[in-house]
Amino acid sequence: LQALLYCFKLSQILPSNLLIVLESLSEFKYCQRPVGAHAVVFRFLLRVLIDFPSEMDRLEVPQELCDMLRSRLCLLPSVLALNQRVNSQAVQYKLLHSLGHFVSHLEPPSRIQRYFGLLVILSEMPWLDPSYVLTALRRLVFCPSCLTWEAGMRVLITCRRMILSHPQAVIYQPMLRLLQHLATYQSDVDLRDRALLYLRLLSHSGPAALGSLFNPHPGNMQRMTQMLSPVLPLTVRLKNGPVPFLRLMKAPQERKRLGLQDRQTAVFVLPGGGADLSDWQERWGDPGIDHQFPKQWLDEIGDPVKTETGLSALLEDYKKLLEESPSSIRLPFILHYEPAADMSSEENGLLECPRQLFSLELTFSSSEHYLAIEPIRIPFIAAGQIDRPDQDEDEGTGHGFPCLNKLLLRLRPRSPVPTSFGVNIAFNDSLSQMYLGHLEAFDVAFQDLFLPVRLPLVLWAPIFESLWQSLADPCWSVKVLDLERNIVKELIQTQLGPFVVPSKVQVEEEDFDFEQEEYFDRWNAADGDLHLEDEDVVVNVDMIFAILFVPPSYHLLMRFAISSRSTIVRILTDRFQLLSYLDSFFQSWSRDAATLAEKNQE
Repeated sequence: LQALLYCFKLSQILPSNLLIVLESLSEFKYCQRPVGAHAVVFRFLLRVLIDFPSEMDRLEVPQELCDMLRSRLCLLPSVLALNQRVNSQAVQYKLLHSLGHFVSHLEPPSRIQRYFGLLVILSEMPWLDPSYVLTALRRLVFCPSCLTWEAGMRVLITCRRMILSHPQAVIYQPMLRLLQHLATYQSDVDLRDRALLYLRLLSHSGPAALGSLFNPHPGNMQRMTQMLSPVLPLTVRLKNGPVPFLRLMKAPQERKRLGLQDRQTAVFVLPGGGADLSDWQERWGDPGIDHQFPKQWLDEIGDPVKTETGLSALLEDYKKLLEESPSSIRLPFILHYEPAADMSSEENGLLECPRQLFSLELTFSSSEHYLAIEPIRIPFIAAGQIDRPDQDEDEGTGHGFPCLNKLLLRLRPRSPVPTSFGVNIAFNDSLSQMYLGHLEAFDVAFQDLFLPVRLPLVLWAPIFESLWQSLADPCWSVKVLDLERNIVKELIQTQLGPFVVPSKVQVEEEDFDFEQEEYFDRWNAADGDLHLEDEDVVVNVDMIFAILFVPPSYHLLMRFAISSRSTIVRILTDRFQLLSYLDSFFQSWSRDAATLAEKNQE
């Protein structure tokens, strides 16, 4: 390699594919020893840049260095050292320009956090365009799934270097947006506080003041350490299970108000609202708009929609409503303080449980099937004399603040999949000590995904008929319930009551032979008496229809054909994955039927 460089220097002619010779020493990518192929290759590149600076673009040296970093991050120290040892500022500018463009366009954005060393170098160059670093930081910050606490702190360190190295007017707008996003949406309280501090300094301080704040005089720092004694609040990390004195419990009594007895907790506003809507808004402070339909639909209906044209137009409006105003699932919870024995932490040993908690923040784990859940912040909760939190709120007089807080958690599904969420909590006590821990995880069940159709009740029957006939890609399933008529009707009322179509539905008749089933039942009861063949069998079949909306945009249609001893349930849906949850759903009916049978016997 040295002989090649000597010959080319004498002839002043360089082949454009000169760097292809590096492939003969490809092991330099895997071994970074100070002597060997790695040192030889980078010494060769350094001499090319020193002896032939005008040829670096034709030889594609910057592109070669970027390709090295893209495939082998371990080469970053050598690339930075190469740039530092070049004795030409013009060459350095071209190299850093290419490296800045490379790091600002990395895909996926989560890879950018591996190149913070390069970002810091680029941010400290006052003569380099700051948009490269700002673009890379913006792409990383606006990708929340990859911004850990460590990555967030490195982002803020890079922001600090940018503020010190570049004119405030040049970086003000993009830096303001970056810090504002961190201060508002970042889940970690340390990152939010630091970003808010930088945001205020950037907004209210000039360049000179920022320089003195971020680069204090060494003498002042020394005097501060001598004269001031640090008073840092204690941070307690509770790692031995959930926080012992706080319980996050579901509130099933809210669902019972809707007439549902399925042991789940999700609540909703019935279409049309009325008195129920005002009562809901008074209890939760939530208007429940995403569970309602436009009021003008009631004025346009008049009589039930009968024409095919009117019904198809209404379906189009209904689909647009679901896209423009997606529905959320609402889960009511109670955060309850329960006195507990002294707790222990790994750093601080045995601790006394605090009796007053301030500035509580609940954050929730993420799921690919749901949009990110907004954190819940509670100003205060404390110990006190209360009744049992699981009893109905109309009973007992001590039930309420400050011993517990009622929460309504909103979840917006991307896809309707039951899942589980973890809950982290941070709070302070009366001594300004900070506590970090977690609460019990909670589940979103299949039944929690059920919502009423966002249409006036008078339209449920025609919409059911239309969907039954016209779903784009329908998926069918059939279930047989060997239960008596009165038991099935009671189960439908307690499990699917708000979703039952209130008016008559006209679809094809059930083709199951209930008459033959009734004959076999009688024949078995009579121990095979052949005289029953001459008797007429009269079968009375009741039809009940239920229509369920499953956010974000799917439907479950159920038709119950109920005879005296068995029920045929035909199910139609536009999402086949929903059918996989129906076995366990109807198995719970069998358990509830046994309980109802025992009550009826009593």
